[in-house]
Amino acid sequence: MLRLRQAMVDFCTEHHPLSVRNLHYLMAQNGFTSKDDKGYRFVMEQSGILRENGQIPFPWLKDETRQAIQVYTCDSIADGLNDLLRQYRRNVWTNQPCYVELWCEAKASIATLTPLCHQWPGLRLIPVGGFSSKSFLWECAQHLGNIDKPIHIVYAGDFDPSGLGIEADIQTRMERYVSGLSFTVHRIAITEQQMVDWDLPVRAPKQNDPRMSMFTADSVAELEAIPPQQLRQMCNDAIRDLMDMDLFAATKSSEAADIKKLTKYVARVK
Repeated sequence: MLRLRQAMVDFCTEHHPLSVRNLHYLMAQNGFTSKDDKGYRFVMEQSGILRENGQIPFPWLKDETRQAIQVYTCDSIADGLNDLLRQYRRNVWTNQPCYVELWCEAKASIATLTPLCHQWPGLRLIPVGGFSSKSFLWECAQHLGNIDKPIHIVYAGDFDPSGLGIEADIQTRMERYVSGLSFTVHRIAITEQQMVDWDLPVRAPKQNDPRMSMFTADSVAELEAIPPQQLRQMCNDAIRDLMDMDLFAATKSSEAADIKKLTKYVARVK
């Protein structure tokens, strides 16, 4: 048991932030537990113990599927200005030749990919949670419809009959909701070749999936099977490849100058 718990601590140290499901896949891929629900329950229970006793910091394992909702408030003008100073970032897409969003199929991947929103301020991370509702996609389409430059969606999803159809469904429906809307979807994961090259945990496809007739592979894999650090780096590289890094550097330089001015202003208000 001590060896298994130490493995969990080591994986969290290397890959945080991540979800419990990510941790289960890491444990299973490295032979520490089974790939089934029993193995998942074991990891969930033991990682809970490790968080309670302080061996795994609570912020390292995230549950982004549940969120508190509260209107922003502050206690004074100075308090509000300090918040502004801490949070101030220039939108990197304002001066870029294109606009990029990061979409993923699984809500469990939010913890893994959220750091990229800090790496590229202004990046929208959108977990679709499978085939999305009309209302959700309509709202996303309205947002993209206001952007007057080439639009790219970097997408990561499961390799299974439904997972392969999600990005096509997203594009078809959103372009229908806003006249003239056009964007490019870049699927970076998971592909059949990646399953082989990375030796990802796989299972047989569900025969009752309505899209099974169009699926030719023998196995399927979930996005969470990719080690979190690896998935994060893949998405980061895909976003970076679409950007003009000289313009990004100029944006960060302007941001730094703005923060200096804000710092002086906040000091006078105090």
